[in-house]
Amino acid sequence: MAHKVAIYLPSRWGEKPIPFDSRKKAIKNCLLFLTEICGGATESDGMGVFKNSTKIEIEPVTIVYAFSRDNFQEEMQKIAKFCFDLKRNLHQDALAFEVNNILYLI
Repeated sequence: MAHKVAIYLPSRWGEKPIPFDSRKKAIKNCLLFLTEICGGATESDGMGVFKNSTKIEIEPVTIVYAFSRDNFQEEMQKIAKFCFDLKRNLHQDALAFEVNNILYLI
């Protein structure tokens, strides 16, 4: 399958960890959302590093991704809205998602 979409889920709210139940619910919602669009999805843990205005931050992340034969053009608005809502629910300044090797920050 030629097309990929991935959502990068953080593990912290500022300096505090996202509560376990909230994070697990967000991961499950991402898996179900991408399964709706692509027919299946996978979760993978990783480490994220980013620079904020004062220092370099390192935190565990979960990447939920899926592949499809379709190119996601028709679903881009739906994916962006899902990620925007997820960002708001997780109290994030930004949330990243990737479509076909292009990273978007919401």
